[in-house]
Amino acid sequence: MAKYYLRMEAVNLYAFIGDTYDLSTIRGGGLLLLESAKQVQTKFSSALTVISTGASIGFFSFEAEDDANAEALRRNVAEFLRNDENLQHATFVVDFEKADKDFLQTREMVLAKNRWRQFQQPTVVIPEPNEHMDHFCPLDKVRPGTEKSKVKGKEEIISKSVAQRRSHGIDQKKRDFYISEIGEFCGSAITADFVSNLESLTDDTEQGNLHHKMAVIYLDGNGFTKIRNKYCNDENTLRQFDIQLRGFRADALKALLDRMDDGSYRDKDERYRLETLLWGGDELIWVVPAWKGWNVLDCFYTASASWEFAGQRLTHAGAMVFCHHKAPIHRITHLCQDLADSAKAATYFKLTRQSFSALKKEGFPDLIEKLTSLRDTVYEGKADLIYALSRTLEKDQFDQHNALILKHAEKAAGREQNLFQYLVLESFDHIGSDLETYRNLQCPIPWKISFSGEDMADMADNIRALKADFPRGQIYKAVHSALFSVKENQEQASYYDQFEERLKQILPEEVFNKAEKLISGGYFGTSPGAWLHLAELWDYIPEEEKHYEGSNA
Repeated sequence: MAKYYLRMEAVNLYAFIGDTYDLSTIRGGGLLLLESAKQVQTKFSSALTVISTGASIGFFSFEAEDDANAEALRRNVAEFLRNDENLQHATFVVDFEKADKDFLQTREMVLAKNRWRQFQQPTVVIPEPNEHMDHFCPLDKVRPGTEKSKVKGKEEIISKSVAQRRSHGIDQKKRDFYISEIGEFCGSAITADFVSNLESLTDDTEQGNLHHKMAVIYLDGNGFTKIRNKYCNDENTLRQFDIQLRGFRADALKALLDRMDDGSYRDKDERYRLETLLWGGDELIWVVPAWKGWNVLDCFYTASASWEFAGQRLTHAGAMVFCHHKAPIHRITHLCQDLADSAKAATYFKLTRQSFSALKKEGFPDLIEKLTSLRDTVYEGKADLIYALSRTLEKDQFDQHNALILKHAEKAAGREQNLFQYLVLESFDHIGSDLETYRNLQCPIPWKISFSGEDMADMADNIRALKADFPRGQIYKAVHSALFSVKENQEQASYYDQFEERLKQILPEEVFNKAEKLISGGYFGTSPGAWLHLAELWDYIPEEEKHYEGSNA
């Protein structure tokens, strides 16, 4: 008997998850694909030994007498997926490779076979001919409508693919999904149900202008594939990586559900206000009420702060978009992915413990106390750090030492950090494909766009402290003064400095100093851009609640 590896994967996901805006269909398609590898594992448990399962991917080992018998098993797995009542409308690739080479090479070869097979088949499962070919499905607008179904109280004729996914998304108890994901590693005491639509998720008139607003949160692992390829040189290590990653994710999900035991996360029927649109692999998408978005993202970064594998930190690029619950969900999730990619792409500077030690060794201990407020703050590019130094040091100190400080600043790629970006869309603005151009139009003044997930609790505390006694109207005046300077082609100082002087005169010294510290190169970047973040986030930072510590699974 010879040893083989088999890899299965659901491909062309858009045609099964992203082809409608109907939330039940999206949820049903996602849950079905999430269950597909487990179904194969269960169906062929006597032949296949699981090594790794994530999202809609399964990697298994098995034994066969020869390639012909291995091919027979591959065909059986493919036929099972093709004929399953719920999975028959998804496209899968299934391939095998003999384990007679280096493990990593074998893995790459079977992956290449998967990709080659994907290129040879249609991106959508073509429906069989039927008598309804003249009527298209009103939800996916591609397949013929063949099944009668109630959609938002109206009877429609929808495609069989949409009907089955939608039915699964409605009938599947969402509580069962969460229990299954955390039960293996953390146990479970989930007793409440979950909301079934975004309207219920965001419905709370007591939230004022955040009523019916949602936060769409996207998280993408930084370089997980690279880490996996570097350290998982045999199937046992790969299995360990898979188990550890699933345990980490279960731990983060349990931390979130524990936090959601707070009644402010429940609707009037005591249902959790949480929707999971993507789960598995190294990505996830959560939808929560806008007034809880900041806390939920903070909860994830807190729980994941200690994650590592083989001595390598496991970090995530994040994104959060605040918008109305009727905003086109796929456009919002694509925007989130663009924001996360933007956070990964840039180079960042940070003054760390090592930076301070180096300055002390070079004979400048007096600088350390001056720079304490800047320690561990992430700066986007050298110019951002230079500006913060100019606002923190006396002019002669800055002129004399800024080059030395920059020399010892830690330089890091965004894809190595727990960084996130956010956008507030009061009404859905069609941003288009050029995020940078949109941002320049939105705010033509310099402003920080990426933030450390590990700073979220402190950022919220700072805003809450400022909200206690700072006039909100002055924040908008600060932004307007900076924007007016740009509009009139004047130097920002001509208007903005005048505004700061007026602010110093009308506010108590303690209040002014609190605001000055917040906008002088801290968490929110430097002024005047920092004022824009305060204006944007003013409504979205909730009251303080308990913080939960993450733990290793």
